[in-house]
Amino acid sequence: EGQTLGNLGNVYWALGDYEKAIEYHQQNLEIARSVRDRNGEGRSLGNLGLAHFSKGDYTKAIEHYQSRLIIAREINDRIGQGNVLLNLGLAYLSLGDFERSLDCNRQGLVFKREIKDRNGEGSALCNIGTTLIKLEQPSEALQALQEALAICREINNSPIESEVLMRLAEAYRKLGEPKLALEYCNLALSFATELGIPLEKECQALRSQLLNEVFDG
Repeated sequence: EGQTLGNLGNVYWALGDYEKAIEYHQQNLEIARSVRDRNGEGRSLGNLGLAHFSKGDYTKAIEHYQSRLIIAREINDRIGQGNVLLNLGLAYLSLGDFERSLDCNRQGLVFKREIKDRNGEGSALCNIGTTLIKLEQPSEALQALQEALAICREINNSPIESEVLMRLAEAYRKLGEPKLALEYCNLALSFATELGIPLEKECQALRSQLLNEVFDG
């Protein structure tokens, strides 16, 4: 029954009905706790965190992610720890708590490298680069983002690659190199348009600003 509820929760989450997803994942959590299934409890908490994050309730998401992390550590779930640390990093980033976000992403990166999850490693490095830009450390961000870009191209991960290219554009802009920033922004826009992902609008906005800076300069 618990697995069915969890699957239903995932379906409603994918459909964008986050309230319904939360309802099913909460029921799944209660069942897991009643039978003392710590693994199932951890998964349910992680899913609840994701649903709350998706609806924009980052504080609630962090609460669930923290509980998920406690269980993952308790049962020595290395994959679970890596995943939830990256999710925590994104939630803290969304709240503007950049130092905590950076710390979580760096911890998550250690796990992703340990289990040889190249996809997760690329995501972690992208998140680290994004956070370093927010912390006004564009040079440090470039190092993480260039490493992320190499991984994305190695494993052919276009969605993350488009995000990395966009953040590289932002980093070079902060470093006072609008022409180089525009090159990366155009590449990011090309990927985002082809994939039909929301990043496309962000790329278009940055491209307009960069065109003004390049031609005004």
